Amino acid sequence: MGPIAFGPLLILLGCQADTDDGYLAFGAQDDLVNVRVGVSDLMDDAFTDLHSNTEAHILGEGRVSPGGGPGGTEHHVSVRLTEEASYIVDRVTLNLYSPGRSERELEMVRDHLERELFLLDLISVVEEGSSRTDVFTFKLWDLADDDDPALSSDTATEK
Repeated sequence: MGPIAFGPLLILLGCQADTDDGYLAFGAQDDLVNVRVGVSDLMDDAFTDLHSNTEAHILGEGRVSPGGGPGGTEHHVSVRLTEEASYIVDRVTLNLYSPGRSERELEMVRDHLERELFLLDLISVVEEGSSRTDVFTFKLWDLADDDDPALSSDTATEK
């Protein structure tokens, strides 16, 4: 799958319900990164820990590389879950919020060989001479009626 152009990079500040097409929200719903669009230089990666619903455990990491750059920059978005969380999380979405534009939710693609890894490529679009900060929110989902192993406190990563 090729990169998706996001006109002026869409940002995600998840205002979604706790269910989505048979999936239940799993984990914190406000794990996000800010991505600068329209700046002259490529920026360091933007990343955040992905937390359990109580924020007592870290379920993985969400990353955008680079964390900013000029218009036309290809951003590689990844989520890497802990091994245990990868058996519970069945789907990962990325909500994009860009000032002055509609929010958008994109499906991330699970790697066939590394079940802990979800990927998505985006290309930033910005009007000449302008810049902004977009918000990317990572959402983890569990299929409602599947049989997942329990997330045990001895194997989950604590904060």
